[in-house]
Amino acid sequence: METLGLSPSNPKPTSRIRELFWPAIEDEVAAVTAARNAMYACLFIAALTGVAGLMAGQGAWVWVDVLLYVMAGIGVRQLSRAAALTAMLMYALAWLVTGGLSILRPILLEELPRRAWPVIHGPFLVTLGLLVALNLFAINSLLFGRLFAVPTGSMAPTLDIGDRVFVLHAIFSGEVRRGDVVVVRYPADHKEALLKRVVGLPGDHIRILNKELWINGKKVIEPYVQHATAYVDAYRDNFPSQPIAGVLPSAIEMLQRNVRSGELIVPPGCYFVMGDNRDMSFDSRYWGFIGKDELLGRPVLIFGKGKRDFLRYPLGE
Repeated sequence: METLGLSPSNPKPTSRIRELFWPAIEDEVAAVTAARNAMYACLFIAALTGVAGLMAGQGAWVWVDVLLYVMAGIGVRQLSRAAALTAMLMYALAWLVTGGLSILRPILLEELPRRAWPVIHGPFLVTLGLLVALNLFAINSLLFGRLFAVPTGSMAPTLDIGDRVFVLHAIFSGEVRRGDVVVVRYPADHKEALLKRVVGLPGDHIRILNKELWINGKKVIEPYVQHATAYVDAYRDNFPSQPIAGVLPSAIEMLQRNVRSGELIVPPGCYFVMGDNRDMSFDSRYWGFIGKDELLGRPVLIFGKGKRDFLRYPLGE
């Protein structure tokens, strides 16, 4: 019994292999004999495979087959289900790599596409067109502009919080006009971009009286403006005036150098900008003028509930 790999203390492997491979064999000795014969068969096949592969010039792959047959034979002889099944699985994978792919390649790469093309060519071309269009849009967006999200309500009701705007780069935006909504760099931190409206061009005389904007001695109509408070703030709503706490040094310098006869005069190469939500906007009244190099571009598209008609408004003309 011991020469056959069995012992009274270890009968379970024999029972498992008999149930798995030879369920009709009741005798444990016969089961072990069958397992041994299966191993011999695997080794014989391995030898034939090696000889045939070498004669056919298959190279190193033949030794993979030989090794796998040997592993399968040893797994069966040792009555190990895991070893036998692992060897069989590895052999199946090796077959796919060596011979199976050569058989399946014409089917997968030639026959299947030829038969499927009449069915899928319509959706395929539509998908390809969409991908090309999206790719071109992405490239054009990088070259000609970029998307900005509106983070605050300082431009309400023209632009609401959460709206997204496509901003044309300044070089493609054309000449800045009074009344244009623009994206500017925040003077105190150039990493931050803000959306504001240009209300003063170089040479303009700016004045705010009781919340009403005057440009060059004329009161202007601003249908896009909203006022969130009813009271009149001494600095915010009557500008220019004595600065208050919270005004940046650049704005104090602006007031000291550019105020004449109660009006703020915009110097060459600069712009005066404010938000449409006039009472809730942190703008040029608090941080000073914007230079040409701080203009990033002009919004041309709104993705949201904003009012596109007010992105450009002929202010004071």
